[in-house]
Amino acid sequence: MATVWGTERGAARDVTDRSQLERRELIMMCYLTHDSYKVLSDGPAQNGRHAYVIELRRGPVARSTTVTTVLGPSSRWYVEDVKLEPLTDLCQGQQAPQPAPRP
Repeated sequence: MATVWGTERGAARDVTDRSQLERRELIMMCYLTHDSYKVLSDGPAQNGRHAYVIELRRGPVARSTTVTTVLGPSSRWYVEDVKLEPLTDLCQGQQAPQPAPRP
């Protein structure tokens, strides 16, 4: 995840404190875990960024949100922001995976 997320300065792994980065990754894993997705639309956003409206589906629940990307060094695009508020109920109630029962 740290190589996909970033800013105009580069990948998050190169510009963010490691402990903060790990905490953010755990949060993103909760909110962004999905069974399927669709890109509903995409287009230019403010200050040269690009915005995608995506639908994430987890079981019977589907929610849409906006993902903003930014152009970084070496003409590489990074995910700069995801609006998490619309995805709250996709994250709520998730349980940690349970170990498989022993035979």
